[in-house]
Amino acid sequence: DLAFEAMETGGRRRSALARKALELDPDCLDALGILAESERDPEARIDAFRRAVAAGRRKLGEEFYVEFV
Repeated sequence: DLAFEAMETGGRRRSALARKALELDPDCLDALGILAESERDPEARIDAFRRAVAAGRRKLGEEFYVEFV
């Protein structure tokens, strides 16, 4: 719910809600995506999206990842 709320808001509140969602679920894909999108530095953004992809693989399973990529 926190991640979905974050998607509907902006600015610092968006990032704060995403971080709270990650406290509850460190592999919350939506929250990881929100924080990755907020990165200004291109390298940091790429790293953040890589963490989100890794979380997706853990959470959804390798079979799902391979089938839908």
